[in-house]
Amino acid sequence: MTTGESNAVDRRKAGQFAREMIRRYGEALVTVLVDLGDRTGLFATLAEGPGTSREIAGRAGLAERPVREWLSALASAGIVEYDPESGEFTLPPERAVCLTGSSPFNVVPASRWVSLGSKHLEELARSFQTGRGVPGDRFLPESIRVIDDLSRRRYDAALVERYLPLVPGLVEQLSAGARVVDFGCGSGHATNLLAAAFPRSTVWGIDLSPEAIAAGGAEARRLGLSNVQFRVADAAAGGMDAELDLVLALDTLHDQARPEEFLASAFRCLRPGGVLFAVEPRASSRLGENIGRLESPYLYGLSVLYCLPVSLAESGAGLGTCWGSEATREMLGRVGFDPVEEREAPGNSMGSVWIAHRPSRDAADAGSPTRREAPPDSGSGERSGLR
Repeated sequence: MTTGESNAVDRRKAGQFAREMIRRYGEALVTVLVDLGDRTGLFATLAEGPGTSREIAGRAGLAERPVREWLSALASAGIVEYDPESGEFTLPPERAVCLTGSSPFNVVPASRWVSLGSKHLEELARSFQTGRGVPGDRFLPESIRVIDDLSRRRYDAALVERYLPLVPGLVEQLSAGARVVDFGCGSGHATNLLAAAFPRSTVWGIDLSPEAIAAGGAEARRLGLSNVQFRVADAAAGGMDAELDLVLALDTLHDQARPEEFLASAFRCLRPGGVLFAVEPRASSRLGENIGRLESPYLYGLSVLYCLPVSLAESGAGLGTCWGSEATREMLGRVGFDPVEEREAPGNSMGSVWIAHRPSRDAADAGSPTRREAPPDSGSGERSGLR
């Protein structure tokens, strides 16, 4: 810093900002420690009851010294409580439910984006120079597990009971027997949930990732499901040659290289009056309206580390995680969906449910696109959703 520059700087404000950055770096390191605590079973051990570092390490079957340091870090961050007199560490139940178990309150899976993204920093830095992104297969197989774990608990708890009833009559229709496709199905867990809940319905799961499709098929076989099929295909290239009642697009639109073609394909394969049911991050398309929201740094950070680069790698639109409600509504309207409704996702203030209808027969016949044949088994444009 030159003399002139130093005279122009308010040193007090600079010092405050430097301390704030150290605080943020500490939070980032703690995020990795949260991931580590889940991988080692330490949170589950703490949830069983308090103990000293030696006792907790013994219950978890781990070495005491690294466990003590991990506990010290989380105590200093206010995640676990520490009693200096007894030397015991405690994880209160209100925190344990957010760090362990199958409850949708468990937020540990979100921590894994830091670990996953950090492995690809060199590639991501190069993508800033080239603008070409980072191919999605570079994040495999970890990304499938992270994406699945991120939303599995949420959909287990609420997809059938709370999400689908947002569309009047949909649950009854699925119970009687409907034709459904899950575009960008990822690991296929939500696809299989739907098939298991509605055995009279026929459900397809489509994704560009062979690894993801293999995971969905394996789970379907374990569950003994006979009404679900998975295929590797590019939804944006043609969808399905079928008059479907419902198209799911769960946490996947913002990742698409060709999102408008993806939606047009969904429109074509729906019967007149059929429904597109999409879940997307809840954000505005205007940055100014997102600044100050608690969730915004997480959503934009996730976009930089994964969602944006996998789209750009396919020479895609690069919507980003926060492409927002305004842009979503506009694109759905351009494709031909009407009416379009946005609802807050049940139990998830960070998510929006989009309910978009293909118009009735008269409106559809007036100018809807012609249906295409069944999709090819390869192509570009579709990426696994945030299952």
